[in-house]
This record gives sequence, C-alpha cells and structure tokens, in this order.
Amino acid sequence: RKHSWMEQPDLNTPRSVTMAWTIDSLMFFGRAYWQVTNTYAEDGRPSRFTWIDPRRVTWNTNASNTQIAQYFVDNNAVPMNGVGSLITFQALDDGVLARGGKTIATAHGLETAAYNISQDPVPMGILKNSSFDLTEDQIISSLNAWKQARKTKSTAYLNSNFEYQVVGFDSKSMQLVEARQHIASEIARLMNVPAYVVGADQQANMTYSNAVDTRKDLVNNTLRGYIAAIEDRLNMADITAAGTYVRFDLDDYL
Repeated sequence: RKHSWMEQPDLNTPRSVTMAWTIDSLMFFGRAYWQVTNTYAEDGRPSRFTWIDPRRVTWNTNASNTQIAQYFVDNNAVPMNGVGSLITFQALDDGVLARGGKTIATAHGLETAAYNISQDPVPMGILKNSSFDLTEDQIISSLNAWKQARKTKSTAYLNSNFEYQVVGFDSKSMQLVEARQHIASEIARLMNVPAYVVGADQQANMTYSNAVDTRKDLVNNTLRGYIAAIEDRLNMADITAAGTYVRFDLDDYL
C-alpha cells in the first residue's frame, strides 16, 4: 500500500524541499519535527504534515525528567496527538552545531580574514615621518591620500620624509591558502563526508569506473544514519499500519 503523503508529505511544499529541510534539521540540530496537518478518518493516523524549524520547538518534561510531557511551537502548546501534534525524528548524535562549534567558528574566521585581505591586499603598515611633525589635519590628509592611492592605484609615491613600514602579514605569510585547505578537510570530517566532496582533497581522481562505488560509499558512510532515522520513525505504528513500509528509493542516484 502506498499513501499519498509518501509522494508529498506537505500539500504546500514539494517533497524534495520537505525532505531537504528534515535532513538539514537532523544534521545540524540532531532532531527534526513534522507537524500533523491532517489525519485519516478510518484510523486517525496522519495523512499530511508540514516541516517545523527545530528552533521554534520547546518542551516540558515530566517530574522525573525522563519523558517529554508537552511540546510547544512558538511558545504555544500543541496537542500531543492528532492534528497539530508533532512527529519527532531523532538523529544518531546531537548534531553538527553541538559538536562542531569550534571548527565552524575557525572556518568563519578564515573566511573573514580572506575577505579582508581581498578588500585591502597590501599588508597593514605605518607611515613613518622622519621630518618635522605634522599637524593633525595634515596627518589625516596624508593618511587618507595614502589609503585612496592603495585602493585605486597599483603604486603610490612617498617623498624622502616618509617611509612605509609593514607591521601586518600578507596572505602568504598568514598561510591562508594552506589554512583554508586544512579547515576544509576538518569540515569534511565534521560532516562525515570524504574530503574530495568539499574540494579539500586535491589528489582525488574521479573516473567513470569508480563513480558508482563512490556514491555507494557516500550513502553507506554519510547518509545511512539520516536515512535510517527517517525510515524507522515513519515505519512506527502511529504513522503506518501493518503491511506498509517506508523506504528511500536510491536506485536513480546509485
């Protein structure tokens, strides 16, 4: 038996979008939520859903803190069954944001450093004046002229009274290329994907003969946990009756 919600869980959203955001939630937050929008009259099981951003969901637990007693969406209590209730999916870990914060912050910092250098590729420095002291207005005027020259021209002129001294590091000294290559590998490790998927492995050589095996490896080593989390939850008795099975169709991808 094939239910219509298997083709399109949310009447207002393509299935691909619903599944993409569900896996995104599992990947980053370790949990995902569908809210029941309709049920079958004959058995009360859900017939349509809508994806809910996990950041909108909170809960209260029982007195022993062992079970969720009440879910809230946008701080509003929702039913615990039937229309309006939540179907919860649990990932196999706490999610990337819980276990990879430092790696993500490092990657963000490197991107910021690369962006700053792209906007001003000349290393930070000082203009040393070996002549008489300038007034404050003259200093500001000289610095603004030097800054403008660096932005619009490949060269700038300094007379014998001024000397430019570098006090910062250029991109080569900072080893930005190497650092970004390393953090790309760390991101791949964090996401449990091969380094070549994010372009971190420059030695990877993809050929037609190993493309199928590579896709199989990606499914088994990276995607299988998310696939199992979704399949197993949708196969539970409150969603599907006996004789109905939910499985991802991977034939086209593989």
